Amino acid sequence: MKRCGVGGLKVTGYKQHLITVIGIFIALAMGIFIGSTTSDDIIIRQQREVIQDLEQKNNHLHENYVSLSQELEEFSTSMLMARQLVEQLTEWYLQLNPIQQKVMLVHDGKDFMPAELGSYLMENVIDVQLLLGDVTSKAATLVGRAITDGKEYYLGPLQDNLSFEGEWHAPDIVVLVVGPETNMQFITELGGFMLDKGMPVVAVGKGQRGSLAGLFEHALYSSVSHLDTPHGLYSLAAVLHGQSGHYGHDSVLFPGEAGQ
Repeated sequence: MKRCGVGGLKVTGYKQHLITVIGIFIALAMGIFIGSTTSDDIIIRQQREVIQDLEQKNNHLHENYVSLSQELEEFSTSMLMARQLVEQLTEWYLQLNPIQQKVMLVHDGKDFMPAELGSYLMENVIDVQLLLGDVTSKAATLVGRAITDGKEYYLGPLQDNLSFEGEWHAPDIVVLVVGPETNMQFITELGGFMLDKGMPVVAVGKGQRGSLAGLFEHALYSSVSHLDTPHGLYSLAAVLHGQSGHYGHDSVLFPGEAGQ
């Protein structure tokens, strides 16, 4: 009887120990599950906060973009109105102070439209337009001679590479339009030839090309490098009135300096 009693106690103790161990594992498993669930909740909450913060920043950036776009549109409208106003004032100024010189306009038509010079200059001052095609620097002397001598027949060999409008004659001054795609070798050869022959030359261009002041070094050479600004047309008119010099963003000609 004693032996059985001892064996029963051992079995009972083993069961209690086993239950304790199982309980510990169950507690650990529940702890891990609860812990992982809590961690997942924290991560999800953090992700939501990050997303909300990004959405707020994106909305703020969008609002700034809309505001800047509106300001840019208003600025562009103001600049257009200013350009139109200056062009109109220049037209009135030219009507009151007409240019007496006859001018030849030379351009390639790639980055320039004659209408950019305004109706007064095109109708009353520029009486010959020479439109350049695929010409080489070798043709510069022929073209220069045709201009300075007023002899159209010099252009005969080049009739497939250029054309002109108006009644051909030697002008008082030549306006050379210089654009991004202009054949600069031809222009420098042509301009240099005409200047050497005593023909005044004005090079005009738009701001993206930079200053044209250094294109030639000659007393009869002038330039207007900002024809695409409200002030550029006024500067060109001043040069054609006899106010020689070089004008652009870094050298501004103010109203009144051109004389009357």
